[in-house]
Amino acid sequence: MIMKQPTRYLALILAVCLVPASSAFADRDKDDKDKKERHSEPSAVLRASGSGPDPGQCALGLAQKDLDINNVRARLFNIGSIGYGNGWEAEYIVPKASGHSSIYAMGIWIGGMVGSELRTAGATFYNFEFWPGPLGPDGRPVNPNDCSAYDRLYKVSRSDVQNYEATGQAAADLAEWPYDLGAPVIDGDGTEENYNLAGGDRPDLIGDQAVWWIMNDVGNAHRNTQAPPIGVEVRVHAFAFHRANALGETTFYKYNVTYKGDEPFTDAYFTIWSDPDLGNAADDFVGVDTTLGLGYVYNDNPVDNVYGPAPAAGFDFLQGPISEDGDTLAVTSVVPITKSGPAGTEEPRLAQGVYNVQRGFWRGGQPLRAKGLGFQTDGEITKFAYPGDPVTGAFWSEVNSDGDGTRHFSGDRRLQMSTGPFTMRPGDSQDIVFGIVFAQSTDNLSSITALRDADALAQAAYDAGFDITLSLPPPPLCNPNSSDAELHPGSG
Repeated sequence: MIMKQPTRYLALILAVCLVPASSAFADRDKDDKDKKERHSEPSAVLRASGSGPDPGQCALGLAQKDLDINNVRARLFNIGSIGYGNGWEAEYIVPKASGHSSIYAMGIWIGGMVGSELRTAGATFYNFEFWPGPLGPDGRPVNPNDCSAYDRLYKVSRSDVQNYEATGQAAADLAEWPYDLGAPVIDGDGTEENYNLAGGDRPDLIGDQAVWWIMNDVGNAHRNTQAPPIGVEVRVHAFAFHRANALGETTFYKYNVTYKGDEPFTDAYFTIWSDPDLGNAADDFVGVDTTLGLGYVYNDNPVDNVYGPAPAAGFDFLQGPISEDGDTLAVTSVVPITKSGPAGTEEPRLAQGVYNVQRGFWRGGQPLRAKGLGFQTDGEITKFAYPGDPVTGAFWSEVNSDGDGTRHFSGDRRLQMSTGPFTMRPGDSQDIVFGIVFAQSTDNLSSITALRDADALAQAAYDAGFDITLSLPPPPLCNPNSSDAELHPGSG
């Protein structure tokens, strides 16, 4: 586990200087990569067996909403995926006006043990393993044969609330905020456990715009990892801030995971899986800044043929799960995948390979080693791939793979960031918060420096409880980009 450096974050919470919005760049190149190609799992990787909760017969959710209050447009789904799903590809767009995508696809994996049985939920580009809606007291979907009644994401902004208070007219998602499913509410009518908009109740939003949904992993059989369902209900609160600084190109995600199985879920891990195509996917590198807990993608070249001056993007667990010892965990491993890399470094599919990667190993269980590609070298065993500094060239990175300055060949990368282990007993919940940051400076290396500052500001916003109101003029009523309202960190 790594420890973060809080002093830099706290200092940067006061950094409210405005930065100009990025200009449009060259049109997206059309490449011939097939993101949905199937990789078979090697025979050495074990297949999980057993039953777990009896899965339902639900169809995957089709609902989607865009988180788009700031300079990012992130398409969200209730299938465990972000920016990719329902036939939509590369729908994490930043800067919004450019139409360019920094991340092709991403999603969550959850894995752990129930007794001696391995259970996992997660996918990459298909066979998703989350379905709409809550779990009932028996740990199964409320209607195991049809989850479509819950196939909805709820999107509300502070301007929606302002417009309602000025006109009495409520947008549908504001009027129908699903308090009964656990969506957070600020009590304004003096009666808890209800939602009375006219009486003063309001959605307890984080940020200037939020999208909320609920999903579970028991809606159907797990056809990707081929493991038994875990029995988790997941409430997601995605949010963003309308700001002109780096927060304006950041999105945040709070996952509330509740375990509804009958026996403890142990040695559990939560993973952000990503295919971070930074414009042109063929010239990417990945790395991790262990002082910030930031896993990131950057370009091999100063200029990207899609974005122009090469940007950088990354992920940060701002709040990890609580361990058995009572510690709040940060990122505990970062494992890369190089497309067309040597045998044994491919993306995992089945449960054992997924779980190995979550624990900081290659999918076959081999340790990650700090040299070369990290696979079967004589480097020291580690859990963090490429923690060196590409800006200075210090230590092990993709620009200095052997200590002598040897660069890797850039290309299509995957990045798996995990946090764990933790234990969940029946009825336990864990809150996990992560941010996705983006920065573009004058070239690939200066963008890494800018990304670190953007990540520090995101961490500072979290450290301040997301109470980061700035002295900006109030927007007109009907403008969806509200930025003057007080922010309330919620519990959903």
